[in-house]
This record gives sequence, structure tokens and C-alpha cells, in this order.
Amino acid sequence: MQTPFVNHQEKNIIFNLIPENTFEKNSVLKKTFDLYATYFRFTDIRCIHDKFNMIKTIICNNMISEIEKCKLMEIISMNQKIYLTMCRFIRIIKYNKSKTYDNDFDLHGESLEDISDKHKITIYHENTKYIFKLTDLVSIINHSLSKCDSFFVEPEVIKNPYTNIPFNLSTLYSIYFEIKKTAINSPLLFEMFFKSQFCIHKFKATYEPYILDEYIKNHINELSKSKMQRLCYEILHKYKRINRKMREFNFDRRYSTEKMIKVMKPIVRKYLFVKHSQNQGYRFECEREIIRQLSCLISNDKEFGKPQIKKSKRKNVQIVFESLEHLNTFQFNPDDELHINPAQDFKDNNYNFVEEKFEFAPPVISDKVDDAFLQRINEINNHRHQQEEERVRQEISRRRTILETMQNSNSQTQRTSEIVQHNSQSIYNIINEIMSEYTQHYNDLS
Repeated sequence: MQTPFVNHQEKNIIFNLIPENTFEKNSVLKKTFDLYATYFRFTDIRCIHDKFNMIKTIICNNMISEIEKCKLMEIISMNQKIYLTMCRFIRIIKYNKSKTYDNDFDLHGESLEDISDKHKITIYHENTKYIFKLTDLVSIINHSLSKCDSFFVEPEVIKNPYTNIPFNLSTLYSIYFEIKKTAINSPLLFEMFFKSQFCIHKFKATYEPYILDEYIKNHINELSKSKMQRLCYEILHKYKRINRKMREFNFDRRYSTEKMIKVMKPIVRKYLFVKHSQNQGYRFECEREIIRQLSCLISNDKEFGKPQIKKSKRKNVQIVFESLEHLNTFQFNPDDELHINPAQDFKDNNYNFVEEKFEFAPPVISDKVDDAFLQRINEINNHRHQQEEERVRQEISRRRTILETMQNSNSQTQRTSEIVQHNSQSIYNIINEIMSEYTQHYNDLS
């Protein structure tokens, strides 16, 4: 009988694990073993791909009789059984002798001792045992398989969060069947990954629309307040003319942003599917649901889209003369009424008039407009004051230039003398105008 080991290109190839006494008891198998050795002499029993390609070759070979094929399959199955038993035995030894990763807390900082065993899972990876909370492991799986940058599907292999090393094939199968044993529903993408034989490229090519939809479901929780606000405005603009209710509805942008986001968040979630999903049927269904929800929102919530008018904090007092109380037929608010008796007050004050000083303040408009409007008004007023000051300076400079020009002119004739006398009077007039205009402008600014 031939040895089960062959040295091929300095590599030991194992093609048989069946003991010799097994063939001595069965002479038919012993005769078939030479044929088995011919096919599997250079095929390592540890290589799954080469091994099953050779089995396919034997099945498709018409030169081998059916009886020989059956005997060959019997030898192959016996070798496979022994090989798997040895692999299982070696794994048990490695698992028992491996160390446990020193970590007493889960990924959210919760103590693992406070978690029941049915909610925990132990994974053997890279000669080390790791204890995970089931929900943490499910979150890692969903996050890796639903990775989409800017809505481009790019799933990642599932990695060990403690070492950042990808889980190997055997570990992924162990995780899948351990989750199946628990009460937790297996993630949809993980089921698809399992059907793809845990091949990330096959998984992406086969289930790309489902991966994108799973990403969109959780993407709304990652949006900032400004992006949510922009999406809400985009929805209201896009469906403005979809029906009569929407056409008659006018949204005021002074409406509270927090209230708008809270009310429209379910609609925004469906709008993300309409905008980015590759599932045409589901996109159409979401768009119909958006129109229905918007119509119901506008019909049921009369305050939606209307700004909240701030009530003035000032209290209006209604003065009522005691001698004319019988004429006070219409009362606005009895708590705001002030009853006075001028004749009695005059008598109580030794028949002297009481003089009260009233201070009048400019109207307060800050409770009627927003801060941005007031800031803009202040900027406009400051700009106008600066322009006015600059104009006055230029005018003063211009008139000073004229004054200096007149003072430097010198003439010998009487006509020139009269002109100079006339100009002197003009100079004084210019000076007076400059001083009066400058004083008036200074008083205005004060």
C-alpha cells in the first residue's frame, strides 16, 4: 500500500488518513485505493478547492465504472470524516488552552458580570477568547455591512473591535450559528452575507439595493440640525403644487425650527428613500406616503408653518374715574383698571394740586421683530452717520480751500479793491455757514 504522504516541491501533501488495517479487512477497497491514489496523489486533503475539483472530475469521468465511483466516494468520505474529526479535536484543544482577553466591560462601558449569559457570546479568534454582548456584536455587524460613503455602497469586512483584525471564515460561521441559537433576530444583512458565503464582493454585487436601504434607515440619526432643516424646506418646495391643500398652504420661515424638525422627521426619513434608494417600487410607495402625511399634517395642525407671535410684556392700565363708574359699561380686564377720585385727592392734599411727572420712553419694538432685523437697522444707521460726517468734512475742506484762494489773491485796481471788499464779506458768510452747519450736525449726532 502506498504511503499517504508525498513530498511535492518541498511541500508535504497529505492525501490519505485511513489506517492500513481498514483496507486489509476490505479487499475491494484495497483494490480501489490505487485508483484513489492516482487522482489524489498531488491533491492535499486540507485544500477544499482542489479536493472538490478532483471529486467533480471523478464524477464526470465516463471511463470509470459506477461501482468504482461508489468505492472512490466511500474512500473520500472516510478520509473526510477522519479529517474533520481531527480538526474538531485540535480546535477544542486550542480553545481550552487559549487565554481570555482581559476586559470586564462591554463596548458601552457596562460590566459584563451584570449581563446574563444568554445575552453574551464568546468568540475564539487569533488564539484568544473574546466575550461580547450580543447587541454590541450585532451593531458591529450592521455598521460594517451597511457602510456607504456619500450613498455609495462600500461594505467592509467584519473586524474584531479590540484588534481591528478581520474575522476569519470559521469565526463568522460560529457567530452566525451562535446568534441563531439566541432570541435575538439575526440582522438582515448578515443573513445575506451568510448566503453569499461571507464573500464581501459577492455580497455587494448581489445585495447592493438592500445595503443602501439599510444605511438610509439609520442615516437620519446622523444628520445635523441644519441638514434636517434644509431637507424640510426641500420637501415643502418640491411638493408645493402636488394638490390643492399644498397649493393653498403658505409656510412662514419664522416658524420654530425645532418644532418643524420634530413634526417632519418621519417624512424626512421617507424622503431620503425617495431621493437615494435604488428600489423603484419602494421609492414610489414612500412618495405616496409623503404626500398623504403632508396633507394630514396641514389639515390637522392649524399652527404648523405659522410663526408664534410674541405677546407684549407691557401692561396697559385702564383709568376709571370713580364719579363716572356708572358709565364704565364695557370692561376689558378688571384687574388692569385703576380707579381714581381727583376731587378727593385735591381735598386730601390741602387743596393743592398734585403734580406728577411722566417719563415717556421710545416704543419697544424688540418684541415684534427678531434680533437680526434690529442688528441690520443699527448697521444701516451707523453707516448713514459715517457718510454724513464724511460729507461735512469734505464740505469744510472745500470751503477752506476757497477761503485760502481768496486770501492769496491781490489786486491794485479799485475794481479789484471792491471785489476784495465784496469777497471779504463773502468769506465771513462762508465761515458763518460752516460753523452753523457744523454745530447743527454735532447737535444732531448727540
